[in-house]
Amino acid sequence: MVKISPLSSKECAHADSVWSVCFASSSPSSDLIFTGSLDETVTAWKASDSGEIEKKEDYIGHTLGAVSVAASESGLVASSALDSMIRVWELESSETRTVIECAPSESWEIAFEPGKNSKHIAVAGGISGTVKLFSTVKNSTDSTSPSAHQTHNDAKFSYKVPIREEDQNRFVYSVAYSSNGKYIACGAMNGTVVLFDAESGKLLGQCDGHKLPVRSICFSPDSKCLYTASDDGFIHIYDVNSKQLIDSLSGHNSWVLSIAASPDGNSLVSGSADKSVMLWDVSSRQCTQVDKSHDDAVWGVSFNMHGTRVASVSGDKSVSMFAYN
Repeated sequence: MVKISPLSSKECAHADSVWSVCFASSSPSSDLIFTGSLDETVTAWKASDSGEIEKKEDYIGHTLGAVSVAASESGLVASSALDSMIRVWELESSETRTVIECAPSESWEIAFEPGKNSKHIAVAGGISGTVKLFSTVKNSTDSTSPSAHQTHNDAKFSYKVPIREEDQNRFVYSVAYSSNGKYIACGAMNGTVVLFDAESGKLLGQCDGHKLPVRSICFSPDSKCLYTASDDGFIHIYDVNSKQLIDSLSGHNSWVLSIAASPDGNSLVSGSADKSVMLWDVSSRQCTQVDKSHDDAVWGVSFNMHGTRVASVSGDKSVSMFAYN
């Protein structure tokens, strides 16, 4: 049976709570990790083959806390912050590719279109009650030097999440792309989970079950299942085709804040306000391991691209690295 084994932890990695984490590259000898914090910084970390974490550089520009980070297969990394800005960087050069203005509504979780030719980023639109799709392609006519970048607020699509007009909880927290690029899913404050066609923006259906905020969402690697994490303390598994609930996983003692699926499709890892990281076996739908090394809520979890490591970040300002084997 697979397990997660602690490799290292970087205490005081940020000056404030760390809310998001992603792996941007992976190799047999090292991993590149990005974290976003309420201290307004996005930080790149290098993890050695032994799992030790060392700071590489800070990405600055946000004026309020960074709540989500994401990396693309096409060599981009992006962050979303409470300043209603999304900043997109070139991974190789660390130069800013584009800045997307989402005001007057907030921007929350972000997700890149999958594939090496990724051209779009999906954004959970907060109080706007929408998921928006923006281009990340640099327009050469907008720049006069290699270091120049464009700022825009033109969305390709704006998907309106079907929440009752009388419902005050229209806030959209979470968003995810399916691995095959066909679907975009999102979760809202009132527990609403919906699926859209990524190409046309057509609403494909709604997944019922949660009644409290859905703060994190992801697809299985084969794009057949959707996993959701909610303040109700449950992780739900939905069938993407039928939109029906397959199972509800319980184990956390508080809000489930983050969830990620392993690249091999065999496991889930989740983080919670109960300060724990849990490993789940997908086939048995059982929790197989609990890590309680964090001293505050676990806001973000992520698998690396090879499925050999897991990273977690917390309100205790730390970044932790685990082996997954």
